[in-house]
Amino acid sequence: MDALSERPEMQLLFDTPAGRIVESFADGVITQTQVLDFYRRSLPQLGWRPDPEQETRFIRDTETLEIDFPQTLPHATNETIVRFRIAPRAEK
Repeated sequence: MDALSERPEMQLLFDTPAGRIVESFADGVITQTQVLDFYRRSLPQLGWRPDPEQETRFIRDTETLEIDFPQTLPHATNETIVRFRIAPRAEK
């Protein structure tokens, strides 16, 4: 998303036997609603489908992608901070 800038110093990548865990942060002068609207339109084109149980979660194959908005982070500004987290999908 053009309005967001990635924060590479906060990225986490970890492979487990159950699958990968990726956590990435970005920030920008944009609203949470604009971020979610953009990804709701964009992610299905990449094979992600909305999770009917949680509006900020998407599912693809054996993974989930969660988008949330932490309140504070080190060196945060007044910009919107977005966390993207991919993890193995929990079996129900």
